[in-house]
Amino acid sequence: AYTAYALVFLEDHLERAEEDTPEYDRYHMRAKEGHLRGHRYGLRLIDTRQHKFSEAFDKGGDALDAALAKCDKDDAPALFCTAMPLAAATSLDREDISLIASVPKVKVIIAKVAELDETYYDAGPHMILGSIYGSLSPALGGDHKKSKAHFERGLKLTKRRFLLHQVMYAKTLAVQTQDK
Repeated sequence: AYTAYALVFLEDHLERAEEDTPEYDRYHMRAKEGHLRGHRYGLRLIDTRQHKFSEAFDKGGDALDAALAKCDKDDAPALFCTAMPLAAATSLDREDISLIASVPKVKVIIAKVAELDETYYDAGPHMILGSIYGSLSPALGGDHKKSKAHFERGLKLTKRRFLLHQVMYAKTLAVQTQDK
């Protein structure tokens, strides 16, 4: 709910506000905090299913990989609710180095969700992976071919009816590749 509110209402107000104004700063901070709160609740949710998952998340690397290996299809919603808000917060504030550092964790969790249930949340895993790979330049870990493949898979799975796939495709990959 926090992430949905931040995405639908706060980010909408943010896009309408003029940059470098108190209004813009207020919406930016509230949207970022809404996403991060959603992420924290996602960690609490997955901890109810996978004991001490949040500790593995904090450690990252092999610890996170081991925790993810224990997850099954029933964990896909909790994993998605853990990673998606963090991806949204990172997208909102690309100057926060702690958020940028979380991108590899987000990628591995969302890849696991795609493996467990690629159709979850209207093929949300493909939308997020497409956005991550498409929003970064190749020098920073972006991969335009992977991005396009994820977006195309998401569009196919949703029969092009979940418009957020098309919006994110345009806002990320199309901008990076200057594809009008």
